[in-house]
Amino acid sequence: GDLIIPSSVTYNGFTCPVYRIDDHAFDGCSGLTSVTIPNSVTSIGYSAFSGCSGLTSVTISNSVTSIENSAFNNCTGLTRVNYTGGVADWCEISFSNPANPLNYAHNLYINNNLVTDLVIPNTVTEIKQFAFQGATCLTTITIPNSVTSIGDGAFYGCSGLTGTLTIPNSVTSIGSSAFGGCSGLTGTLTIPNSVTSIELGAFSGCSGLTEITIPNSVTSIGYGAFSGCSGLTEITIPNSVTSIGSAAFSGCRNLTSMTIPFVGGSATATESSASTCFGYIFGTTSYNGGSAAAQIYNSNLNSTVTYYIPSSLRSVTVTGGSLYAGAFSKCSRLTSVTLLDSITEIPIYTFRDCSGLASITIPNSVTSIGRSAFNNCSGLTNIYANPTTPPTIYYGSTFSSYTATVWVPCGSAAAYSAAYGWSNFSEIRERFPYTLNVSSADLSMGTASVTQQPTCTDATAVITATPNNGYAFQQWNDGNTDNPRTINVSDDGEYIAYFGALYTITLTSADETMGTVSGGGTYINGEQVEISAVANEHYHFVQWNDGNTDNPRTITVTGNATYTATFAIDQFSITVESDNVNMGNVSGSGTYGYGSEIQISATPAEHHHFTQWNDGNTDNPRTITVASDSTFTASFAIDQHTVTVESADTEMGTVSEGGTYDYGTEIQISATPAEGYGFATWNDGNTDNPRTITVTEDITYTATFGAWRTITVLSADETMGTVSGGGVYVEGAQVEISAEAVEHYHFAQWNDGNTDNPRTITVTGDATYTASFAIDRFTITVESADEAMGTASGSNSYDYGAEIQISATASNGYHFAQWSDGNTDNPRTITVTGDATYIATFAPNNYTIVVRSLN
Repeated sequence: GDLIIPSSVTYNGFTCPVYRIDDHAFDGCSGLTSVTIPNSVTSIGYSAFSGCSGLTSVTISNSVTSIENSAFNNCTGLTRVNYTGGVADWCEISFSNPANPLNYAHNLYINNNLVTDLVIPNTVTEIKQFAFQGATCLTTITIPNSVTSIGDGAFYGCSGLTGTLTIPNSVTSIGSSAFGGCSGLTGTLTIPNSVTSIELGAFSGCSGLTEITIPNSVTSIGYGAFSGCSGLTEITIPNSVTSIGSAAFSGCRNLTSMTIPFVGGSATATESSASTCFGYIFGTTSYNGGSAAAQIYNSNLNSTVTYYIPSSLRSVTVTGGSLYAGAFSKCSRLTSVTLLDSITEIPIYTFRDCSGLASITIPNSVTSIGRSAFNNCSGLTNIYANPTTPPTIYYGSTFSSYTATVWVPCGSAAAYSAAYGWSNFSEIRERFPYTLNVSSADLSMGTASVTQQPTCTDATAVITATPNNGYAFQQWNDGNTDNPRTINVSDDGEYIAYFGALYTITLTSADETMGTVSGGGTYINGEQVEISAVANEHYHFVQWNDGNTDNPRTITVTGNATYTATFAIDQFSITVESDNVNMGNVSGSGTYGYGSEIQISATPAEHHHFTQWNDGNTDNPRTITVASDSTFTASFAIDQHTVTVESADTEMGTVSEGGTYDYGTEIQISATPAEGYGFATWNDGNTDNPRTITVTEDITYTATFGAWRTITVLSADETMGTVSGGGVYVEGAQVEISAEAVEHYHFAQWNDGNTDNPRTITVTGDATYTASFAIDRFTITVESADEAMGTASGSNSYDYGAEIQISATASNGYHFAQWSDGNTDNPRTITVTGDATYIATFAPNNYTIVVRSLN
């Protein structure tokens, strides 16, 4: 059932703390389902809960600092481990038994929270062994730069981890099986350049990895380090690596290319045991114990070795070290092996039973080839021997077949034909000293070949790229586009033909009356093509259908595509302006299409007029046809008017200063009377002479002259008023006469009955005008406030200063009270000084009633 371990026990009166769960304490208790460990416990002993197969949950307090090996060994049902501390504390303890990996899977809880995205604090410097083994709950891990070592099996079996694993450069040590079984990891794995050794099984079973980068700092790759990494397609092992453990790449079934610095072990092979040193890298069927070398060479490899070599592996490049006996023996699927030029010997059995090997190049440094080195290489058709001196071979056993063509350096055919063992080959040909490798970057698109091989007498070669249907040749890897291509071979060279799919680029014009296009056609995928749009006269290119406005335009061909050019009629700016904005304004400015007919106009300011446009045209408004950017400037001028000055009678007088003037000009006109005459007036009544006028219109001013006449102005009673205006005037002159009454009098009329004052008269002869005056009169209104109570009298018009009497008469039963100005006199005498109203107020009479007693 559920086990709760107490923090203390009491026995015989003594209470003792529980600080440790000892070795094997609950070993084999298969009925346990859960365990809660108290805070007093600091360590869990060896196999403490081993074999508790029914255990599903365990809670470990943060007081625990040590969990010994096999503490939870074979707890196959354990799915929940809850740690009450923190991630940093958990990384400081170890968990499970390294000898029994993958014997359970569990979910890790920190303080009852399931850990999925694990961020290890930067206080952690070491992730202990098996710290998170089998934690399938984890999906991501973040390892800080503070960590320097990752212990054995630290993340073993964490199959829930996904994405790319980032190991910081601070890590110098990655333990055995540290990430074994992390099948969810994908992408590229980069080993930090601080790591010198990749321990056994470190990344075994990481089937999602597609690329592994091993730095030059690594010197050894342990047993099964990358076994089961089936996602790998190629691997490059740096020259720094001096040892590769057994089965390091076992199960890497999709490898197609491998570059290694050496192939083989440290022991000397014998005929009976040298099956292959290469095959052991990928795995063996069994081990017989003993030293590492003994394991390599005493293993039962034989025909079963090809099971461990990936079926897809086709090429291996050896970049350093030296070959060992049987290095590639039984690698029947190999078709290509590249050997380093420093190799001096091809040992015995090196390529025995490599039936898929079609050709081999023997480096110039090789001086001997061991017994059976190429035995049973039934597919071998070409041997390229670079040494000018034939390497020593073992006659009758080095090659089991002599049907291959042997290519030797120029001038060396005779030496090879005479050499022991080599003379058995019927085809020994001299080969041009340089290798010309010609290939296609993608055989599905096309092929490439040497159609004319260079010879010892002619270094000229011709290479040809032949595209498949629907494709076209693009270029060679050095950028050259000649096809066929002639090469003068002076060194080893590699030429790769690149092809691309053919696509149709269709160019159209949205309106062919506006413009045309060019550049359409069939092109290779990836080709840079220039397309262009040419507008017809009076039109311009606007854009392509995808919104691009470049013209001409360079496109990269990636598929069939249609590009439509849009054009538009040319637009021109018509500027309409005034040469003087104070004189007038204009209209019609704007942007218009070519050929548009538009109207421009000039509107003069008041008292101004339009004269002409800058091109001399005088039409206003004016219609123009748009053909280019143009500016039209309107000229204005001030209005001019004719002032005519004339005399009504030239015998009486003359005038001056008539003429044509700008609007608003002030000019002076004058009239000069002849002897015996005087100036009378202008025709508009003005009598100024000389006279200043402002020109506003065409106008005529006529001066009137006349004989001198006397105008006498008199007052009928100078005590009442005075007069003015009398004097000597020219006949016909307009003269103003006036009468001015003294205070309390007013003008009545002139002697001719005229009542105008002042009065303008036209002088026609001598004349006398007498003004009559009269005293001022005012209206006095007298009325009753209530006629039922009484009446009032005295209303009338009276001369100024007259003394008059007003009175109020009360009705029966009433009496006079007062006038409206408060006066109580009745009757009342007043002096007339102006219009006035007097209202009489009445009131009912009051009576005294006396009542007496007779007794």
